[in-house]
Amino acid sequence: MKTKMKLNRSSLFLGIWLALTVLAAVPGFARSSTGINSFHVMWPGSAYSCLKEDYAAVVNDCTYTATLTFDMPIDNTGWHGIDVVDYPKGAGSFGCQAITYNPYGHVDWQTDVQTFNATGQEKLHFNTYVWPGDSISIICWDVPPSRGINSLNWTP
Repeated sequence: MKTKMKLNRSSLFLGIWLALTVLAAVPGFARSSTGINSFHVMWPGSAYSCLKEDYAAVVNDCTYTATLTFDMPIDNTGWHGIDVVDYPKGAGSFGCQAITYNPYGHVDWQTDVQTFNATGQEKLHFNTYVWPGDSISIICWDVPPSRGINSLNWTP
């Protein structure tokens, strides 16, 4: 009888250890970034001097439009969902799209341009495909003054 109890305790310990090991090895299922922490100016370069931060959003405080790009670190090949949330306090609409680049700088995949309207805070959703070695950028074209991006969320 003692041998059977010892075997059951050992099996239970082994099962718990195995479960914890598997859970520790599972990567996160989503990433997110604030707009201010992940942007680059695509055009014009002078916009760096007049972009500002407001509650972690990157906001165009220039008197002209600016095109912004956001890098998306990706861990796995395959399909990736991306949500982009705008900063809705200004007037004017602007469009964003997801573009997948191969290691040689050529476009492997691009989504249609989706539009943020000036009707309150909105979220755009993109689905894009990544091959080995590819990278993804979100490009927001001609962001008007007082508009911007609050956050980006994606599956790595």
